[in-house]
Amino acid sequence: MKNKGFKVFYTTADIGISVKGKTLENLFKNAAKGLSYLLVKKINSVNSFSLKKIKLKAPSTEGFLVKFLNELLFFYETEFLLYKDVKFHRFSDLEIIADIEFINLTDGNFTPFYDIKAVTYHNLKIVKKRVYYYANIIFDI
Repeated sequence: MKNKGFKVFYTTADIGISVKGKTLENLFKNAAKGLSYLLVKKINSVNSFSLKKIKLKAPSTEGFLVKFLNELLFFYETEFLLYKDVKFHRFSDLEIIADIEFINLTDGNFTPFYDIKAVTYHNLKIVKKRVYYYANIIFDI
């Protein structure tokens, strides 16, 4: 399955996405879009949106990506919030500060797709080739 900025792939017991972006911020946005695509198959109606501020620290860019996606997964699982967009206020080697816009999934107005348990570090490496950053992200299902 192809989509703008990411492509889904399957492993023996898990599922993943190949992501690309012209900037690291764009790579993170496309990874979040890919995660949302895997979590929800169909949204019947959108009644409201929510905004959450996050602040993350990690030892590496890959660590930031895993923490970022796991944070989105946490909001989905605990508050039925699905990623819509992000505005990064700070994106550095030391921390990420961002406002994330979510779609409120309430009253059963959506059809779930994959039951993702976690974002993994398995073979995760962000690389830059020419003008794009690339990463393969595997999700535990």
